Amino acid sequence: MRYNLIDNRNGVALPFGFNTDDVSGYTNQQIFNALQSDVRSIPAFRDRLLQQNGNNQAANVNLLFQQYGY
Repeated sequence: MRYNLIDNRNGVALPFGFNTDDVSGYTNQQIFNALQSDVRSIPAFRDRLLQQNGNNQAANVNLLFQQYGY
């Protein structure tokens, strides 16, 4: 999923089909900054990532996480 937040390519193969990735531009540093000791689930990571980055692309980030089952 990390690459889906960074790049602008679509079509990552998932067990249930291909995903649609309309999120790009997040940096490795932004992603790692959201991984704090109190973040203990993928939904909590998503929420922290959005919170720390001004809800940047929130609708598409939420859709991307939903495609992975979160």
